[in-house]
Amino acid sequence: ELKVSKRTREHVVLTARRREGSLDLRYAIRVLHTDQIDRKIVQEARRDAGHFSTNLSMILSTGEARGEAKGEAVQEILNYLDQLPGADQVADLVSCAVISSPMARQTILSTLPLEERLKHLIHFLMAEIEQYKK
Repeated sequence: ELKVSKRTREHVVLTARRREGSLDLRYAIRVLHTDQIDRKIVQEARRDAGHFSTNLSMILSTGEARGEAKGEAVQEILNYLDQLPGADQVADLVSCAVISSPMARQTILSTLPLEERLKHLIHFLMAEIEQYKK
């Protein structure tokens, strides 16, 4: 489920919802019409997440984050992951947000022992990294 929630000359904010088993992820996606990503844009994306009651906020642009913007974005993700009550939920969230293969995600979600679940996650993340290197 994807819908446009806000549109201006500078950007579009989309909200998306994705269900994976018992996990319900809500995203705010800010699509920029510029290649300049600075700290202000990251802070605005954070406000989007609060305003639209989403779990995560993403920024899509042809450019690369500069200076403090990159550090602030990483810190925001780490703060969110730190608030999750258990490593199993972190594994589920990372697998749903990062891993592209539905079969790999299902393998992680259906593995009950936490240590095995994390091993699967690491294995699939390494495979994703190798795929993007090609």
